Amino acid sequence: PINGVTGGSTSVLVNDLVDGAAATLANTVSRTQVSSNKAGVTFDPATGNIVVAAGTTAGGYSVVYQICNAAAPSVCDTATVTGTVAVNTIDAVDDTPT
Repeated sequence: PINGVTGGSTSVLVNDLVDGAAATLANTVSRTQVSSNKAGVTFDPATGNIVVAAGTTAGGYSVVYQICNAAAPSVCDTATVTGTVAVNTIDAVDDTPT
């Protein structure tokens, strides 16, 4: 999960393939966000990352994105990434005076 207080990002291209090879920024000419079901969670086409903005509320998210083949720009596919924005935690520990 990504911490909703500080925000963060994670790559979604790591398991995608283009012509049987790992998808990269070089072999995908077009990367676009199709939809997101959670405010503050987006797909960054410049990096291929899911980005969780600082201050995003905790809970699940689903983002649909599309990538297109640089060698054949009309060949595109969509995928859905799901994840969790982490809940803030706090742990107060009892103290014993000495």
